[in-house]
Formats: sequence, structure tokens, C-alpha cells
Amino acid sequence: MLLMVHLFLTVHDSSNTDDFRFPAVVDVDIGVQGEAIKTSNFLVTFDPFDSLDGTRDWIRLPYAVSTTDGCADFFFNTRIPGCSSLNRPNPEYKTNRTALRHVIPCRGQQGYHKQASTRGFNVLCRSAPLVTKRVRTVQLRPLLMIHGVRRIERLKIDTQGSDFTLLQSVLDNAGGTSPLIVDSVQLECQNEKQTPRIYERSNDCAAIADYFRMRHPAYRLQAHIANCATAEYNLVASRNPASNLELFATRPMPFQPNASMVTRHGGWRGGARSKRADC
Repeated sequence: MLLMVHLFLTVHDSSNTDDFRFPAVVDVDIGVQGEAIKTSNFLVTFDPFDSLDGTRDWIRLPYAVSTTDGCADFFFNTRIPGCSSLNRPNPEYKTNRTALRHVIPCRGQQGYHKQASTRGFNVLCRSAPLVTKRVRTVQLRPLLMIHGVRRIERLKIDTQGSDFTLLQSVLDNAGGTSPLIVDSVQLECQNEKQTPRIYERSNDCAAIADYFRMRHPAYRLQAHIANCATAEYNLVASRNPASNLELFATRPMPFQPNASMVTRHGGWRGGARSKRADC
């Protein structure tokens, strides 16, 4: 599975496979959901329901990023697609109605936590019917390094509960003779002391902050509120002293490149668009 992307790109032009090597420095966006990092770097995006596509400036990969290569169940929320995940919802919601309906009062938004729309959204995110789909999974670090990437300038992770796990899989394997350096990271987390966690996997903000402090102290951190009703935050961490630790700017997907951006290898924008990485 790890070589799947490499082999696919190679067969389109066996005379010059180097054309398909990524630049040494890239930006990576995991879980784009309609928007991706706005960047001047080469951009690599991951979405298990996307199709393989790309230009000389970006490539879209139809995989879910995980800690293993292969296939996995993806739990699609039929009412709130943005709550879909490789992780099942917290099983506590099946037996604890108080936890299921828990909403945090938001400062500056009087009555917000009592609004039916707010409660309804949270209940549906936690308990709506799920459709299980099999999706391809890849490990981020090995896949990038086999394509020549040595540094991620900006890594954005939005995987509904797996952010901390994926962060560790990249940063804790960043040493060795051929390191993969990550300059800045943006990921989602939840303050699990304020409210029950959304998914069965822990993705606690405090644990992530402790992890950076203990294992990677070169990074500075800044938290930004994402959804105060469920204590969700976007955490930005950077080892770049010039970083202002602001949220990464994004732009809508899919991109609409002009003809000059498209590579001469028509396979990426032709037949490749219909190539799905189904299990």
C-alpha cells in the first residue's frame, strides 16, 4: 500500500519518474473537507473520499491518514458529515443522556447553550446513525519520505479525534539520518475536563500541550476556540520563532488551476481523476 501512489504515478511516464517526486519542502493538509491550506508551497492533501488528482503545485490523495497502511472502517455521520471519523463516537453517549446533551455555556453568547440548534447539532454529532465505509489508510511520514519530502512547513490535521495520535506518529519519528522536519502544526483538540470527549479516542488539549512541553520544547503553542459549546480548540504549534501562531489561511477545494499549472502528464488530470483508492 505504501508504494501505491508511487507506482500509479510512475506508470504514466516510465521514462521520467523524477517528474513525480514531490519537492523537498511541502505543506500538508489532512482532512480537507472542502477547504485546504492557502499556500505558495507544493500542497499535499488527504481525503479518503477524494480522487487522485494533481498539478505541478499540488496533489490530492484519496486516503485517510493513520498509523498503519491498509484499510479501515470509516464511520460516516449521516446527519452531520463533518463529525464523520475513523473513530466511533464516545460509547458513554449510548447510556448517559446527560453526557449526550451536554453543552458548555459560551462567554459573550447568552443563552447559546440553551438554543435548540446548538443542542441538536451536538446530539446529532454524538449519536446520529452511522454508515460504515471501508477506506484506504496510509502513514504520513513514510509516504512523504519515499517521495523525497524532507520538511513540512505547515501541517494541518483535522481528523475528528485522531489528531494527537497522528501528531505523535510524525514528530516522534522525526529523527534519524533522514529526518522529516515539521516547522508548524495546526490540529484540533478538546478540553476533556470541561465536557465528555466526542469520540472513543482521547484527543485532549492538555495532554497535547504536555506532550509538546516534555517531548518537543522547541515548539511554541497558541490555542484558538473552534467550538466553545463542545470545548473544541484549534491548537497552533511552531518551532519557527517568526511565527505569529495564527490559524492557517485556507481556500476552497477543489482548486481550479489554469492550463499553465497543469503538468504535461495528462494522466493526473485525465484518467487519474476517476482512480479511487477503494478497499
